Amino acid sequence: MSSVVIDRPVLQDILLKRVGRCVTKGAEVIGSNQVGERVHVQLSTGETVEGDMLVGSDGINSRVRDLFDPSRREPSWSGYTCVAGMAYCVPDDIAEVGYKVWVGSKKYFVSVDVGGGRIQWYAFMNIPPGTLQGEIPPGEMLGWLQSGEFADWTSDVQLLLETSPEDEVEQRDLYDRPPDLQWSQGRVCLLGDAAHPMMPNLGQGGGMAIEDALVLSQEIVRLNEDSGDLSGTPRKRLPLALRRYNQNRVVRAAAVQGLSRVSSAFLFQYQPPLDVDWTSFPPKLSHVGPRSLITRACQGFLQNVAFPLQFEFLFSFPGRIDPNSFRSDTGDPEGVAGELFSGTISPKEWFARYM
Repeated sequence: MSSVVIDRPVLQDILLKRVGRCVTKGAEVIGSNQVGERVHVQLSTGETVEGDMLVGSDGINSRVRDLFDPSRREPSWSGYTCVAGMAYCVPDDIAEVGYKVWVGSKKYFVSVDVGGGRIQWYAFMNIPPGTLQGEIPPGEMLGWLQSGEFADWTSDVQLLLETSPEDEVEQRDLYDRPPDLQWSQGRVCLLGDAAHPMMPNLGQGGGMAIEDALVLSQEIVRLNEDSGDLSGTPRKRLPLALRRYNQNRVVRAAAVQGLSRVSSAFLFQYQPPLDVDWTSFPPKLSHVGPRSLITRACQGFLQNVAFPLQFEFLFSFPGRIDPNSFRSDTGDPEGVAGELFSGTISPKEWFARYM
């Protein structure tokens, strides 16, 4: 299996070149109301804007979510604090292993090859929220990890910490929410973390948001196709598209939320498997305990069945990708992405041309 890495800033630049003229910064949504076939949105600048629909894609603390349903519960602490950084190095085994997890007592460390001689890493620790902000001065987080929390960990972890610039290290407490079933209401819907915030250890937060956007766009295109009118979206039927989008996405997103939380809980409870040294008599036992016994008993199943099935589920899109969703109004009949999904160009050629 091979993978392609696109940095988030690169992806943002690509999108801004296409729709940047429509982007307004520094204006928070503070209210909205639906009037006929339009949505009126009040901004913190005092301005009111309107459109056919409102999509709340403003993260776990979404203001649109609050407007959508003010009774929703506050985010819940996951049990972890995360410190993330970027290492500039190329491990010896990078060609064979691009994703690694090291597990310890109440902490674990993850690294991901992101190309260009860089490794993105995440240190997850069972530390109450707000603790590190008061204890670790700015600019000393990396040194604290090296000399404290991960001082006796493998040389692979030490290499990543040693080759990471301090100014590219950031810390945040991790929160998520239980799955919700309703993401749409009339002409307002939620997308990404606003709808389904999840733990980052499976790397699926951004992926689920992209899937959301794809399904939402396809449902809007379906309205055009159903009506036989390709000149524009039938405004009266937009709520139907949002309901279809909600129905098509909610089960998969809830499943990924659950997998993300369960995998974190599993790693948190991890103990090294029971080990038996048969070279002596009587045999010597190490890592003895209930959780070590469970780890040993489940090792083969997890490695050969559970994990492969999990990743097959995560990395397989459960639905049809319609190239019509990527049509452009710039004179290109299929659009930049449409070329790729319609099969008129190979992935290698597409990335060489546009990336």
